[in-house]
Amino acid sequence: MSCVLCLVSHKMAIFILALRTTIAILLLCTFLLPFLGRYASIEYQAHVVKKQVKRKMIAGINCAELVPLTISKHDAANKLNWHHHKEFEYQGQMYDIVYADSIGNDTIQYWLYWDNDETKLNRQLASLVANVLGTDPVQQDRNAQFNNFTKDIFCIEIVTLPMPLPSSSVLRYPLAGASLNQPAVALAPPPEFMSA
Repeated sequence: MSCVLCLVSHKMAIFILALRTTIAILLLCTFLLPFLGRYASIEYQAHVVKKQVKRKMIAGINCAELVPLTISKHDAANKLNWHHHKEFEYQGQMYDIVYADSIGNDTIQYWLYWDNDETKLNRQLASLVANVLGTDPVQQDRNAQFNNFTKDIFCIEIVTLPMPLPSSSVLRYPLAGASLNQPAVALAPPPEFMSA
């Protein structure tokens, strides 16, 4: 009988452990899904924008929409944040290369399409990540304001009042459940009975 009881107890312990693990995973998913969903949405929008720009480049872009950039090869390697061989970020803006021409041995002239939509999406993505990681200055300011507000509402300081020391004839009995840091309550001895 005791063996069956041990087996049931063991199976119950495994079930409880599995249940706790499942609940922990569900809570983690609950916290991560909004961030991951928004991240996936922004990435999908960026993919769609890249396809639209590619179609526009194949169809032919109006020359008035192109932005010229003349830069040295050394600066092109160091100052441009390359995403791939036809796309880079420069001064916080995304550009797609339509045409490139070498001028001399050290200089390159690019004719670029300024990808405003992808620039906006990259900023949204950076803002989302900064918000989640807690490095967003706007979010940090809001948190500081909230903390100051709650400090004004709730009293956090604990004031200790001096207590007079009892006389030596007073007995001290600790309260039930009192911690060692709390002073015991001073009780007077019981009164003497009067004889008649």
